[in-house]
Amino acid sequence: MTTIIGIAGGSGAGKTTLAKALVDSSNGRALLISHGRYYRLMPCGNYDLPEALETDLMIAHLKRLWSDHSSELPVNWNG
Repeated sequence: MTTIIGIAGGSGAGKTTLAKALVDSSNGRALLISHGRYYRLMPCGNYDLPEALETDLMIAHLKRLWSDHSSELPVNWNG
C-alpha cells in the first residue's frame, strides 16, 4: 500500500525537518520528494511566482509512483 503525505507551511516552519524525521523513522520504506525539485529557471529571478514551480509535472510523477511505476525526478538545480 502506498501512502503520500503532504507537508505544507511557511518558510522556516520546519517542513523539511519533519519530513526528514519521518523518512528516517521509516526503515527505508519512505522517499522524500520536495516541491523544490520542480523549480523552473526564472529569467525574472522571482521564484515566489506560482509559475516558478512545475506543479503539474510533480503531480504526474506522484501519480506514477502511486501506481507503482518508476519516475525520473528532476534534479534541484537550485541547490
